[in-house]
Amino acid sequence: MTSHGFAHPPTPRPLSSSIAGANDRVYSTDLGGRATALDAATGAQLWRKDASEGQWNVQRYGSPVPLESSLVFGICSLQEAETTVQGFQGGVVKLDQATAAIEWRFQTVCDERNGGTVWNTPSVGLAHRLIFLGTGNLHTPPSDVHSDSMMAIDLDTGAEVWDHPFLDDDAWTPTTGAHGPDSDFGASPNRFTVGSQPVVGQG
Repeated sequence: MTSHGFAHPPTPRPLSSSIAGANDRVYSTDLGGRATALDAATGAQLWRKDASEGQWNVQRYGSPVPLESSLVFGICSLQEAETTVQGFQGGVVKLDQATAAIEWRFQTVCDERNGGTVWNTPSVGLAHRLIFLGTGNLHTPPSDVHSDSMMAIDLDTGAEVWDHPFLDDDAWTPTTGAHGPDSDFGASPNRFTVGSQPVVGQG
């Protein structure tokens, strides 16, 4: 499979998550911040998409999620480990499976903030048309309501439906003097029921 594009020549980038399959295609994401689609039968590359929108050191650690005719994945970055924080806003992107055209992009924190990484694989609730995700810390202060939060996003429009922040003022980088607790939602959201009530939990 490496010879068919999983190593992403000529600039190799390791895979950073599990692959996913749907509609006779195999999807992967890598440490270069790109998503790739391969023909499941031949391994031929169908498309490769960089959805970083010019942001620096963008990566993908959560797995791509095929749903219906689209593909959803989170956006993360290791900028917080660098000596210079150049501005990064985490998010979720929804692509067309066939063409890689971006259907929508949701940004977790506002343009004036850095961080809000989505390390995890989003969870999709088709019955309610919602995408659930968790975010990480900020890279620099001031705080943002969407850092260290659980969130629900409208599957069709990419609009925020609700968010629940768990920590305030969690900004952390080793080189900028921001020394918050460096907390993140690393695991994917789990959907289940308590009695008849649908709930979502995450760690």
